[in-house]
Amino acid sequence: MTTEFIIKFTSIFVALMGLIYAWHKDLQLKKKSYADKIRNSAGEIIAKLERRKTIMLSFYEEIQPFITDADILLTESKNKIQTRDKFWKDINVVFNSIRLKIVDEKIEIAYVGLIGYDPHIMELYQKKINLLEQIDDEMKSDALLKTQDIISEQKKEGVHSAILGNQLRAEFRSQYQCYERKINSTVTEFNSYLIELIRKKDKDIYVKK
Repeated sequence: MTTEFIIKFTSIFVALMGLIYAWHKDLQLKKKSYADKIRNSAGEIIAKLERRKTIMLSFYEEIQPFITDADILLTESKNKIQTRDKFWKDINVVFNSIRLKIVDEKIEIAYVGLIGYDPHIMELYQKKINLLEQIDDEMKSDALLKTQDIISEQKKEGVHSAILGNQLRAEFRSQYQCYERKINSTVTEFNSYLIELIRKKDKDIYVKK
């Protein structure tokens, strides 16, 4: 084996190793880039669902000024029907406004970044959104029915400023806690799937590509 042959062989071997290394490095970068993209999409869904919860539960904060209005109206008019009707109208206005905020933020289509990775994600996500919308409707129904009971139980001769307001606020605090638990329970399993996906190694995410 001549020196010239050894030099040529060594040069070819080194070049081949360089190509293999470059290919391997490029593949690792592709895996990382793809995995990061999937993780970011999963994280965005979690953030969107959390954002949806925050927006929906803000119903109880946004209704507070109207509780004061209802208290003043009942104190001044002693008219429970008028107070209830006005407060119900306010509840519906606030609720519809919040629903519009959710639509504006395009939360319903937050799954699109993962649909190429997991085609079933759309069905799973839409089922969760449907359940959350049912909870929304329960929130409004509870708000209307419970406040009707509270207002109708007020004694005309015992109506004084802040009595109705305090009772309504106590009721809404209870409802807030109840529906926060319901919302969290509804998205927990789905979020667990997404968190598990985020924690996967690059190669495990890439394999499913």
